Amino acid sequence: MTAFVDDLECIRSAIGEDRIDLIGHSFGGLQSLFYALAHPDRLRRLVLVESDPPTFQEWRRFRDVVAERRTEQRDSVLQSIESRESWRTDPASVEAYFRTYLQSYFGRSDCASRLAFGFTADSLDKMAVTTRAIREDLGDWDIRTALRSLTTPALVIYGTHSIFPHRAVLSMQDALPHARFEMMEDVGHFPFLEDANAFSRIVQDFLIAR
Repeated sequence: MTAFVDDLECIRSAIGEDRIDLIGHSFGGLQSLFYALAHPDRLRRLVLVESDPPTFQEWRRFRDVVAERRTEQRDSVLQSIESRESWRTDPASVEAYFRTYLQSYFGRSDCASRLAFGFTADSLDKMAVTTRAIREDLGDWDIRTALRSLTTPALVIYGTHSIFPHRAVLSMQDALPHARFEMMEDVGHFPFLEDANAFSRIVQDFLIAR
């Protein structure tokens, strides 16, 4: 995470901006929170979209939510893909797998067709290595106390079909008591794909108002 934060700071410096508006989605939201803690003077505004919660214990609960949304049809499709020889190194097969798997992340599963991946032959193996390394490095994190000291204006967006249970959203509210929270109706983990107009309006209103 320190390397990710350092990368963001290098980008900010390279574009020549003293202060930036930073938007983070999913794990990128957690990364943005760590950046905010490390460089609060460099942030003008912070937007968190379906962000990982500020604690490991609340983050891990997304697995239960996703598991409850499994269907026999999706499981059958996934098993069919996995049965193909060398599917893990075939970009088309990997894309088909994730497009099916991620349907449960949406309020309306048909919106999964809007996902764009750009997989290569070694993408899946790299993802497995980096994901494990990142989570192991973070350990049992809990940054709620540290976040309460933030004064950066923040907008936090979750969907009513979020992959995170309501108690995870409450955990974020506890960590950012002065942030503006928006619950978008009938969307899941990708609100900018599921209801782009409403998402843009909420974000732009926040940026303009501040």
